[in-house]
Amino acid sequence: MKRNLYFLILLAGLFSYCTGSAQNYLFVDPTVLSIGPSSATGLVGTVTSNVSWQVTEPEAWITNLSPASGTNNGTFTFSVTENTGNSRTGIITITDVSGSAESVTITVVQAGATGSYLLVDPVTLNVGPSANTGLVGTVTSNVSWQVTESETWITNLNPASGTNNGTFTFSVTENTGAVRTGTITISDVSGSVQPVTITVVQSSPSDFYMLLDPISQSVISAGETLVANVFANVSWEVIANVNWIVDINPPSGSNDGAFAYTVQPNSDPNARTGVITLRAVGVIGLPDQLLTVIQEGTVSIDEIAEKSTKITLYPNPFADNLVVNFTNVMREELFNMLVYSSNGELVYEQENIFVPFDQHAVTWNGCDKNGERLQTGWYSVVIKNTQEIVFSSKVILVNH
Repeated sequence: MKRNLYFLILLAGLFSYCTGSAQNYLFVDPTVLSIGPSSATGLVGTVTSNVSWQVTEPEAWITNLSPASGTNNGTFTFSVTENTGNSRTGIITITDVSGSAESVTITVVQAGATGSYLLVDPVTLNVGPSANTGLVGTVTSNVSWQVTESETWITNLNPASGTNNGTFTFSVTENTGAVRTGTITISDVSGSVQPVTITVVQSSPSDFYMLLDPISQSVISAGETLVANVFANVSWEVIANVNWIVDINPPSGSNDGAFAYTVQPNSDPNARTGVITLRAVGVIGLPDQLLTVIQEGTVSIDEIAEKSTKITLYPNPFADNLVVNFTNVMREELFNMLVYSSNGELVYEQENIFVPFDQHAVTWNGCDKNGERLQTGWYSVVIKNTQEIVFSSKVILVNH
């Protein structure tokens, strides 16, 4: 099951940071896996990380986890047994052994054998502005189905129908205008099962962009390894202007992604400043993006931790209300909460959340800006103060 892992990293906004905290990270792809009722082996989870991790599952029908642990980037496989009953859901959890990075999950949804089902993968597909052929949709089903598209620039559906499990291919024409979105709908011919869709998002050739997050970072004197997010649709390279910022990995990339870097210990009592430059490759006129790194001369980890507001989300996955908990608040402050869907759309926003001294909590009920219940899936929750993003994390909404 192919997925764009860099896009996952972008939309999930999966890095949580407070000034001065170490940037360990842990991601998994896919975050939601829908399968038919038959037994299946060799299912794959892809881990992107810079920590040691372990994999657990609470359901007896999810089996054969191998390996059950790993370090840094890697993959693991698993199986599911045949489902002879109703539809069922299980959670595979990938946990940082040290506890420094937030755990991530794969929600496995297996159709029941007692009814009809219709599933498609991927549910969102992001493509560049060039014409593209041979794009693939994978159908898992026990019914006869047909495929239609909403836009004339989505072409060459083949085959346009099928029965039970199968695949179809399609193409997109060149985009010479603004970003555009189209939908491919897979429908049960008999009408007994709800249709499923693939949302196709094609970028614009005139909308080259490159962003860097964060744009400033305070670092303790002992040094640490941190991570910066790149949001781009171009190729890029990363350059540091000082010799105490080292081990940039990867030093270059394309489109959305991230890079890690290490700040070496500062033995001088005075603070020092360095700049990391993100530069576009092959694009003229796109401004460099700068990350300013300010390293203290003599500051303890405990002193910084004591001054940092902590933000946690629970439960995750959630069905009714997601609690956003603020603790260790050292001063009264206003925050905004933004929720983005898996295709990057802002679906909910709560502004001017007043957080008093010490502790505060707010909730989100899984509805959009208009009060309508959102679909099951993963969303990115972003918390901003008046100056910058201070927290972001992926959550999974599961409807009953």
